[in-house]
Amino acid sequence: MTSTRTSFVDRLRGIALLGIVLVNAPFLGMSALGAVNSPAMPWWDSAALWFVNSFAEGKFYLIFSFVFGYSAFRFMKIQSGEGRHRFKRRLWALAALGMLHAWLFFIGDILFGYSLLGIALLTVSKKPFENRRRLAIGTAALTASVFVVIGVLLRVIPVSSTPEPWETRYNVALGSGSFIDCVVARMEMWPFIQIGLAVLNYGFGFCMMLLGSLAADNGLLENPDPNARVWSLGRRLGLGVGLPIAILAGTIKEDWIVPIVFVFAPFLSWGYVSVLVSLHAKSVRWLGAFESAGRMSMTCYILESVILATVFCGWGFGFYGKLGVAAVTGIAVLSCLVTEVFAKLYLSRYRQGPLESIVSRWTKGKSGAPQQS
Repeated sequence: MTSTRTSFVDRLRGIALLGIVLVNAPFLGMSALGAVNSPAMPWWDSAALWFVNSFAEGKFYLIFSFVFGYSAFRFMKIQSGEGRHRFKRRLWALAALGMLHAWLFFIGDILFGYSLLGIALLTVSKKPFENRRRLAIGTAALTASVFVVIGVLLRVIPVSSTPEPWETRYNVALGSGSFIDCVVARMEMWPFIQIGLAVLNYGFGFCMMLLGSLAADNGLLENPDPNARVWSLGRRLGLGVGLPIAILAGTIKEDWIVPIVFVFAPFLSWGYVSVLVSLHAKSVRWLGAFESAGRMSMTCYILESVILATVFCGWGFGFYGKLGVAAVTGIAVLSCLVTEVFAKLYLSRYRQGPLESIVSRWTKGKSGAPQQS
């Protein structure tokens, strides 16, 4: 059988991991609500927060979702009838790993959400191309409408700056509690966090998975042509519309702007992928640095959380709530570099990452079976 691995897809996935950890790091190292704008914040922290809000927040999980949908459909297509069964078992594995990840290390885990969205993706996987395209457009329109309504509500209804009791308990547990204290605090918050993640991420996330399935039907990422219409349009809209709005939104320090950031994030995500297509076609060497992490993205995603939790939590080095945005962002980048090096070394000896191997065995994959893209 033909392998489903595609180097460009692995590189996209690896780059998405870097963007995701930049957004997640403040929630792991600063407070239950992540980095919050403050008049007393020094300029370097303000600059770091502006950079993350403008160029990363709400963008890279969409790229990850796009690749997830692409890989799922490629896998099911190549595996024929067995692929749907194996993909369903893979979703159970994602749900279990996601819950453990959320409880043990990072409450904002995305794997559990991907398992739920994957069920919806599996449900429509046999629908014709045009039906899935219409569903993607409808999902995007509905999600954008919800975000606009939330933005309007936040604009007219003031948000209290007084910490909630649950927020205080959570921050105390992570800042000075034992490992068990942190687990209990995360488990207490987990159901409520899932609601927030569903509102913020599920709509556009599912839309991008559907678009990934359409790309898989057309083989759009197997040998991406930088001059293809979809990438040319993506560069124009991403850089001409998504980028200016992202920069403006990142500059406005108001709660109501956050939903607007998410409304226009898909434009910039599309622009990012389109630019990366051009760079890949030119064989830009630094893109290859992300390929190993992309090949074992599940392992690297969780490993980044393990590293950051160890650095910040009270049971580790105890830096939770003690560092500014710039320092936390720098540590996030270092954690990404560590996982990249680990991935490269690990894959020099083994075919798959450790968690990928476990999930592959659970889904009853044979040693000669094709890997997912």
